[in-house]
Amino acid sequence: MSLSVEHIPCPLCGESKYTVIYPYIDRIDTPDTRVVRCTHCGLVYLNPRLKRFSENFTLSEAYLREFYLPDQQRIGRLTPDGGIDHEKNRSFHALCRCQE
Repeated sequence: MSLSVEHIPCPLCGESKYTVIYPYIDRIDTPDTRVVRCTHCGLVYLNPRLKRFSENFTLSEAYLREFYLPDQQRIGRLTPDGGIDHEKNRSFHALCRCQE
């Protein structure tokens, strides 16, 4: 059975260029999936990723309301109207960025 994958741009900044960090991951059952680092913002993510994860992973309304959004508000990544503050979001991820 062939698993369906999708190539994605960086989930943080949208850049399509990346550097491969780990070309093979033995715990992932797709031979083409690699750990990559975005050349623009440095985010590390899987690419390509399994479509089944993106299609099956959704946050329930209760989880969003009770946990996710309050946590985002607590760490200052939301605007007063509840939207994502993109500058604070970038700053937050810059603090977490892996050093080369």
